[in-house]
Amino acid sequence: MKKKRHPLPEITTKYHEQLIKKTRSPATSVPAATLGMVLLWLADDWQAAVNKDLGQHGISENKLGMLILLHLARDQFSTDITPSELADLVGVERASVTGILDWLENRKFIRRIPDPVDRRKVTISLNSRSQKEYESILKTYWKSCADLVGDLTAVEQNALSKLAETMLLAVKKRSPSSQAQPAARPTEAKSGKTGIIAARRRSASKQPNRKT
Repeated sequence: MKKKRHPLPEITTKYHEQLIKKTRSPATSVPAATLGMVLLWLADDWQAAVNKDLGQHGISENKLGMLILLHLARDQFSTDITPSELADLVGVERASVTGILDWLENRKFIRRIPDPVDRRKVTISLNSRSQKEYESILKTYWKSCADLVGDLTAVEQNALSKLAETMLLAVKKRSPSSQAQPAARPTEAKSGKTGIIAARRRSASKQPNRKT
């Protein structure tokens, strides 16, 4: 006869606070460490919620973020972008974006255009035939983002927005990928829409160096 298992306890910060007190270095603040931990939990839960909403379109937040960057680059620079330039904007190695580009190409969101002179070089061109699908996905995405803070009042949302910007800048300063370029997240201030791909994203405010 199997022994009856007790249900797992509800996850709260109480145990973790005790663990932090026992294992932290003397200079580490317990309240600050606890808050940072909770924000990490919140980020995971938020991304899971957004991905659930995006599931109806068969796309994830990570892939959509890359697609948004491609549109951003085209709109700001009026030109197609190379895989290396895209990697620079994201702040990762080129190999890290290859898989997502493959997926976007298979879904007909993008096309890889070989250079007429050097066939080893390619640029990424957006497929105009997928524009309506892209716009439909964005409607779902922006609603999902708004729902994340839907229980907050306008005043609370404004206060959180300011805190989030401060925290984002602080995280960017600690990120190795931000050393060569000031960090900022592409933001549409009037609409309140904020760029994505987490805090590692580099600024898209300057045209990247042309390379492949």
